[in-house]
Amino acid sequence: MTCGRYDIGFEKALSMTLEHLAPLQPVDMPVQDVSGLVAAQDCRAAVDCPSAASSLKDGYAVISADVADASRDHPVRLKKFGVSSAGNDADAVVIPGRTVQVMTGAVIPAGTETVVPEEFTREENLHVVFYRGAMPGKNILSRGSDVAKGDSVAARGDILTPALTGLLAA
Repeated sequence: MTCGRYDIGFEKALSMTLEHLAPLQPVDMPVQDVSGLVAAQDCRAAVDCPSAASSLKDGYAVISADVADASRDHPVRLKKFGVSSAGNDADAVVIPGRTVQVMTGAVIPAGTETVVPEEFTREENLHVVFYRGAMPGKNILSRGSDVAKGDSVAARGDILTPALTGLLAA
């Protein structure tokens, strides 16, 4: 195919065009404005995400050994020591024989290692009766389980999708 009197061909036209192009320079932008762009450099997580272990269920944070043998036939009774709700720091330190009520998304109190869902418990005055135990780590979203500090989040050249942009923002 000819283009009038300038018949130089595709390859020559491409070569001439590329000679006059320079790579774009990186631009610093707020993370909320980068969706759809290309990462100019490798991006690593500055912090753990989530930043603290949190409850995946409404229930009670316990030391797993305290409720290991709990069942309908042999319930275990622990003293209720407080409440931890989402968005608040868990100030309580749980010791054997005690429990803290936790809401979904709440930070797990120090000293606990598992959450027993509320449907396997019953409150009695200042105590909680457990009808089922739970293994360590059960119903807990661990600190850094989405991304740990220092992990690669995006590599140079990656297209910053909305999901990736959200992870960068976290």
